Formats: sequence, C-alpha cells, structure tokens
Amino acid sequence: MSMSGPTQMLAIYGGMAGLVYVETDEFRKEAPFLFVLPVIALAALTLTLSMKSKPKYFTAASFLVVAFALYLFTVNRRELGLVCMLVSASHVLYLLSFMACVRRVWISLAVTLFVYLTVLLYHCFADLYLSMPTLVIMLSLHICVVAAAVVAAGSVWHYGSKSTDSHQADSLRFVGLLSCLACSSILLLNQFGVRFDKSNYVLSLLYYVSQGLLFLANERAF
Repeated sequence: MSMSGPTQMLAIYGGMAGLVYVETDEFRKEAPFLFVLPVIALAALTLTLSMKSKPKYFTAASFLVVAFALYLFTVNRRELGLVCMLVSASHVLYLLSFMACVRRVWISLAVTLFVYLTVLLYHCFADLYLSMPTLVIMLSLHICVVAAAVVAAGSVWHYGSKSTDSHQADSLRFVGLLSCLACSSILLLNQFGVRFDKSNYVLSLLYYVSQGLLFLANERAF
C-alpha cells in the first residue's frame, strides 16, 4: 500500500480521537460509545488493508475486543476484572498477529519486566490478596499478558524479525505496547496504589496513541 493510504487512515483515526477529546471536555465527561468509536473505526480500516489474512484479522479483532472493554469500563467501572480479561484477550490476539516474527527472546528485557511487575504487583496487591483473591489474580494475569506482549515486541525490535524486514514497524510496535503497559500500570496504581492527577486524560491519551501505533506497525510489517 502507498504511504498515502495508511497516512489518510491515521488522519481519520486522529481526527475522530480529537473529536472525542473536544466533545468530552478533554476526556472528563463520560461518553461510552464516543470513546470507543475511533478504535472501532481503526478495526474497520484494518480490514481494508492489503495485509496478509492472518495478521489482518488478528489485528482487527484485537481492536474490536479492546474497544468493547473500554466501553464496558466506561459504563460500569466496577467490572474491572472483566475489563482486564477482555484487554488481555485483545493483547493475546495482537500477539498472535506478529508472534511468528519472534526470532529469539530478549532475556534482559524479560528479566527487567519481571522485576518491575513483582514490585508493581506487591505494591498494589500485597494487602488485598486474601480479601479479593479472584480480582487480584485476574488483574495480575492481565498485566503479565501485557508484559509478555512487550517482551515479544521488544525481542523482534532487538533481534530483528524472522519473517519481515521493517525495523520501523518493529519500533512502532514496541513503543505501542510499552504505552499499553504504561496505561495498565497507571490504571492499577490509580485503583490500588497512588492516585494520579488527570489520570483519565493520561489513560485516554495513552490508549489512543498506543492503538494508532499498533495499527501502523502491523500495516508496515505485513
């Protein structure tokens, strides 16, 4: 596909995200369907790309699942466990879209993220496991799935792709999934650790930026 194709698609996506920003007063007002509309559009745009079938459908499905998760979270914030499971499923779908590209695992990154997750989960859940074990397990599993996707993307970026030759796409994917990890970390800390000022703004910004990067990465790679 020519550069104008994905550029125009990202312009559409960015314009819709900008509309959400304006209509929700800088992401402060609740507007469930409006919030997810840009990512639903991104899923539809993905299906129009001339990508290989497998990564195309996995990528589009990941966008649809994460959009549904955001909608559910906006409607009912008490369903945090279910939302995280849906987001985890979204990351698994996206991981499947590029898993064949992994040449070898970047051990240093995996160890670093393991230490990071250990500290994060202990800080958030050390006193909560006995009182709400199911929720703690679901949230812990979610952040581990996101971290696994980051390790896979980082490994492709660090060692090169086994099936494609686009380092730019590898970089975009790595940054996009790091943004997802940051988003999930802030969400956990905001709920169970330290409250952040303007957390809705930061989470929404990371969410829209990360999905755009993940779209562009797979478009360039496949």
